[in-house]
Amino acid sequence: AGGSTSAPQPPSSSSASGGKIGGQMSKLRQMEEFERALAMKEASKAAISQTADKPTIYRDRAKERRESFSDDSSGYSGVKSARDINGNLDWRCGGCKKLNFARTIFCISCSKPVDQDTEYLDSSDHQAKRHQGIMKLARLHDSRTA
Repeated sequence: AGGSTSAPQPPSSSSASGGKIGGQMSKLRQMEEFERALAMKEASKAAISQTADKPTIYRDRAKERRESFSDDSSGYSGVKSARDINGNLDWRCGGCKKLNFARTIFCISCSKPVDQDTEYLDSSDHQAKRHQGIMKLARLHDSRTA
């Protein structure tokens, strides 16, 4: 039984050098070695439990970065997010006319960046057109099933 959770085993007779009687370690020496190994194991457990009892301080590094970038007193406003660049609006690529979400600044189809040819979509207009298209499909479906 040499697992990490079991008690330390007394050293074998071949590994011990002191306290030998007739080529074997005396029972007293074996007991001393065993007690010393046990004491060392208990001391290491106590050290681990003392460090575990101390509360760890969580450092929110992401929050620190956001605060450092939003600090305008430094003269450097930091890197803007894609939503800030796009005004939190979805946009249509000027090159391939693919609809892109506000969270991106490069077209998902042709990789062209947002530029002067970019068409921004007002979300209310976009939703109204989408709703009209859905209703048109529903009417078409109803006319086919009737």
